[in-house]
Amino acid sequence: MQQYDVSSSQHNTASLNTKHVSNMDNIMINSAQQQTYHTSPLDSLEEEEDVAQRNIQMMFEKKKYRRESHNAIERRRRDDINERINDLLFLLPNNNQDLKLSKGTILKKSVDHIHSLHDNLRLQQQRIKELEALIEMHQQQSIMSNVINLTSIADSSLLNKRLNYK
Repeated sequence: MQQYDVSSSQHNTASLNTKHVSNMDNIMINSAQQQTYHTSPLDSLEEEEDVAQRNIQMMFEKKKYRRESHNAIERRRRDDINERINDLLFLLPNNNQDLKLSKGTILKKSVDHIHSLHDNLRLQQQRIKELEALIEMHQQQSIMSNVINLTSIADSSLLNKRLNYK
């Protein structure tokens, strides 16, 4: 049976996965089973110490793997946030690329710009309503003007007809 020596193995802990961890658990179990085959008390004691040492080493490796995994996830999260902040910086008007702004300043300027855009949108919507009301008023005046013109044309043609009959 093959012995697994944790201290001499060279692992890239960034590439550890749960399958590797479960293989390490199987090795611990196999090592524990091996000690029942030894008859010498000295060999059995050494085997127990080796198993205990491997168990401790594997616990440290599991903790190290979890910590490195968490660190990698956290690093990706921070990189994503930083990328979005840089995107905001390029979207800001009057952006001076030479001037290095802090993340907080970029976020504050972005929020201020969004508020400004909302205010501008509200004013533009109000102006649209005013213009629509003005158009409606002109259309009604135009209709009334046309009605008056038609009425006056009709009146004049009736007047002409009456005059022609006399």
